[in-house]
Amino acid sequence: VAHRDAVNAVAATDAEGGVLVTASDEKDLRFWSVTGEPLAKVRLHGSPVKCLALSANARLLATGGWDNTLKLTHVI
Repeated sequence: VAHRDAVNAVAATDAEGGVLVTASDEKDLRFWSVTGEPLAKVRLHGSPVKCLALSANARLLATGGWDNTLKLTHVI
């Protein structure tokens, strides 16, 4: 379940067992456990996602895409 296109950003936190988030040219965000197990795949942008930031408690995610949008999302 790896990305097929370039991975542009990675964010990690150690909250609640650890979460990694990756952003790619595929327009997707993917959530992973620290062991590499896929947890979720989400599409928030209509273009490649170029940057992201994850809050320390892994509950808030900010992403930016080539579509000139910034998204702020609560992660459950």
